[in-house]
Amino acid sequence: MKLRCANCGETTQKWIYATTLELKDVKGGRGKAHLVVKCKLCGRENNLQILEDLIRPYSVSSEKTTPQPDIREVGQP
Repeated sequence: MKLRCANCGETTQKWIYATTLELKDVKGGRGKAHLVVKCKLCGRENNLQILEDLIRPYSVSSEKTTPQPDIREVGQP
């Protein structure tokens, strides 16, 4: 996915991958997140947490659903 900084609006140039298998500390002791990214333009640290309860197996016959990330400080372009 490509992300947009919640502070300055800068969009990442490269594709970013997030996984539920990795948990990283959020700056300032504000908990943990599955993805922590620092904006190259303004330097703000943005984070993303995947809500694991919403992840469901994908099958061709079922409705096409994707995991919904809990986006608090990261915008989507």
